Parts: sequence; C-alpha cells; structure tokens
Amino acid sequence: MNSIVVAVEDAITQLSPDGWRTLADCQVGRHLYPGILTTPRGHRRRRGQAAAWSASADGTLWRIDVPPGRAFQDGTAVDADAVAFNLIRRLVPMLGLYTDVEQVDSDGTSVTVRTHQPLASLPARLALAQAALVSPPSWERGAAVGSGYRLVDVGHDQITMAKPQAEHPGPQTIIMRTFRDGAATWEALASGLVDVAYECPYEVIKLSARSGIVDGVRVRTCPSLSINMLVFNTVESAARSRGLRRRAAAAIDPAAVLARAHQGVGQVPRGPVAPCSRFERANDGHNRPDAAGPGGRPTLGLVAEAAYNPVAIDMLCHQLAEAGIACRPELLPPGELIKRLRLRQFDMALVGAAVSDDPDIFLTECFHSRGRSNYSGIRDKVVDDALLQARTTLDPQRRLQAYQRAVARLSHLVPAVYLRNGASVVASRPHVHGLRPHPDHLLRLEDVHLRDDSALAGSRRRDRTPAA
Repeated sequence: MNSIVVAVEDAITQLSPDGWRTLADCQVGRHLYPGILTTPRGHRRRRGQAAAWSASADGTLWRIDVPPGRAFQDGTAVDADAVAFNLIRRLVPMLGLYTDVEQVDSDGTSVTVRTHQPLASLPARLALAQAALVSPPSWERGAAVGSGYRLVDVGHDQITMAKPQAEHPGPQTIIMRTFRDGAATWEALASGLVDVAYECPYEVIKLSARSGIVDGVRVRTCPSLSINMLVFNTVESAARSRGLRRRAAAAIDPAAVLARAHQGVGQVPRGPVAPCSRFERANDGHNRPDAAGPGGRPTLGLVAEAAYNPVAIDMLCHQLAEAGIACRPELLPPGELIKRLRLRQFDMALVGAAVSDDPDIFLTECFHSRGRSNYSGIRDKVVDDALLQARTTLDPQRRLQAYQRAVARLSHLVPAVYLRNGASVVASRPHVHGLRPHPDHLLRLEDVHLRDDSALAGSRRRDRTPAA
C-alpha cells in the first residue's frame, strides 16, 4: 500500500497530545501518539501499547503488562518505565485522576496502578485518545514524540505522516487534508481528491440511515457514543431558574429537530447515557419535564460553534419562541466557545461530546459538582453520591442502579436538554477497503487497504436516498 488521503475538519488546534481540544486534533494526533489501550467497535478494551491488563478483586490494584520491542520515534523504548512516566507526569492529572490514583510503579515489564478506592472506569479512561503516550526524554525537552506515524510535513491545509516500520499496521503514508465545510469535503471526495472523509456531513450528502453507494462513494454509518445537548447556565444567568429550564425543556422537540435538521440520522436520546453503552438502561430514570414554569417572555442567549447545524439552531429558537422564550443565538469559533463555557458567559449553549461507553466519564465530568466540564454549574449531593457509588464498585448491576438514581435526579434538576445521539459516518472511495465507522468517532486505519475495483467504480450506482 502507498498512501491514503483523508479529509478532516479544519479545526486542528494542536498536534501535541497535551493540547488536544477538538475531535480533529484527536483524529490526527492519535496516529502520531498511540495510547495504552484502545477501544474497538465492540467496546472491549484491547491492547494499544499494552499486552494485557487486569484488576485485583477489590478493584484498587490494576496491572498493565507492556510487551518489549516497540520504540518511540527518538529511539526510546516503549516499556513499562515509559508508561509509568506518562501516567505519573502527564495522564493522571490530564485525565482528572489525581484524587483517585494513590501510586504508580513499574517493574520493567508491567505497571501497577493503585487507587484510593475502586475505580471501575479506569480501563475506559486509559482507552481515550487523550491517554496518548510520549517519549519521556522528548516530553522533558518540550517537543513530544510518539511511537506511531512519523510527522513528515505540516503544510497550510494538510499534514503528512509516514509509517514508522514496515510491520506497523496501516497505510505507508497518511495525508490529512483540511476542509472548512461539508460541501467542499464532499466535492473533494466525489472527485477523487481525497480517499476518505470521516464524519462527512450527512446534510450535505443527503445520507440515508442505511449503508450504500452514493455518487460513487461508499458511505457507512453506525450508532455513536456522542450526544448533543443544550446546556443551561444554572448559576449566573436567567436560566438559573429551574422553572424556566423546565419550561424551555418542555418546549423543545428533539424528534422534530432530528428529522428535519439531521435527516433522521441518529437517535432521539432517552437520557444522558448513549444508546450503544452497556449501561443504556440507566436512562430508565429519565423523565421529560412538563411545561410548568414562570410566566412572562424572558430572553435567553444561545451560544454555539459557527459550524453547528444552522437548521437545528433555527428550529430550537422557533420552538422556544412558541413557548414564549425569546432566543438570541451567537455563533463562535471553536476556541472561543470553550472559553465562554469555562467562564460561564452564556445562558444556553449547544455542546457536543464524543464519550466513552462507560458513563462515568461523561456524567462525572459534566454533572458532578467537581466535574471539569460541568459548564452548567449544577451542584447536587444526590447526583454526586450516586456518581461516586457507580465509579467505586466493579459490580455492573450496582453501577447501573446508581446511574439510574443519578439520571432521575438530573431529570428533576434539568441542567441540560439531550437533543441527539449521533451517528458515526465514514465515506470513502470504492477502492478503500477495511474501513468502518466506530462509535467513538475516531478514525482507525490499521486494517485499511486499497484495491482497484474498476467495475464498482465504473458503475457508481446511486443509493436510493430520500431528499433532505
């Protein structure tokens, strides 16, 4: 195999893993910086740089075996010492585990992680793209080097990387080419300028929910772990009134937004836990609020990224207006939105998250009092206690029950309206084989190979897709 060209969103802010902020950062960066564990399509953790992992019976001691033979780009061995260094110096604080992890040790072939109390979501956290490994000497020099593809060139609109060793899986060369909008991405794919477009916008290609060939391009989808939600500022805005939040939540019709703005691709959420999560039944505790709330015609500002679906924004504003709530939308660049969220300079915000199949990561980060992404500012002891219980037991049934209590309480407090569980979409030229969408939205090229299917490419039959 020679090279493959992949279209990505023009939202790359940082290649070094300590500074990843967008999905585009992760898409590009994870090929340069493989992590400790990965999560394949079936959600079972598998080896990244680790050969195996296991937990003690009480869930407080985790062992990660690291096989020999791998090296970072600067020649430093990818061994247990390097993994322990990354955990201690980078990943424990970066992943918000500094209050959970008591000690990290290495014996040269394996790493042990001791936690203050059981931490059921540790494997899921170590499988996140952000749990990338870097060469310890390079990190201390301030120029992080990974063990994956070698960075060859960073141009104005594309990034080129090369395979480190012949036995390394995947294409020989990967070219990540950036595009500002979905129309340009689709045009480049249809014309053959790029081979793959991951997360190619379905509103542009008028994608049906089933897989097929559209304009000579192979399109595949699968349910994803992502969730789009409307977050309320419950602390420093007009939305601090729970009655007003309930009134707004009752006015919003996620099914109508999904059908019109997203062509029916995705699902209407039953609650905050993704439908392809093994704990999806936790949503049984979610109840849609009634229309009770204060009278009058309040005005609420709505912030969103500039690239957010404009039809969805218009529909949400219209639905709120019908309930007597004036909506003032404001579109922001990616970096500015996160600043406004952290400073809580908003009334309502449209936020998307690509989460893990373990609800602890999303629910604790977004709704625990000390969650790093608790942009709503919600503070509630019932929620905190339920989330703590769920993360400190390894028993799946007890975890599910705790999540049900947390979801039920959040349904009462209304810190957010859950709008849509997304679909992971991958579109490729017919000669690209072995590429599948994954629920976490991350591009995996390990099993990709190119083949000249001239008959298929020549036929270019159209998939029967409904009009948008």
